[in-house]
Amino acid sequence: MGVDQDLVAAGRLMRDSGGGAIVNVASVNALMTFGNPAYSAAKAGLLSLTKNMAVEYGEHNIRVNAICPGWIKTGTEPIPAERLKLALDLYPLNRPGRP
Repeated sequence: MGVDQDLVAAGRLMRDSGGGAIVNVASVNALMTFGNPAYSAAKAGLLSLTKNMAVEYGEHNIRVNAICPGWIKTGTEPIPAERLKLALDLYPLNRPGRP
C-alpha cells in the first residue's frame, strides 16, 4: 500500500494544508522496566508507531514525535518502596514529576 492510502484522515488533512505536527504521549515505561508489563507494552507499541509514522509522514511535511515522561506523582496509586527507590535513583532531581 502506498503512503497516500496509509495516511489516516488527520494525516490527509495535514498533508493537504501543507504539513503539521503530531505529538504522542508515551512513557519512560516504553524504554525501561518499572513493572506493569501490559502498560509498558502498550507504551512501547505507541513509541514504535510514532517512529513508523515519522518515516511515512515526513515526506508530507508532517512531524511525528513522542514524549516519554517519567513517573508523575498524582496520588492515584500507591508505589511499592522498591519501585519508588528504583525510579528515584534514575531521575536527576531524585524526585517524581509534579502534575
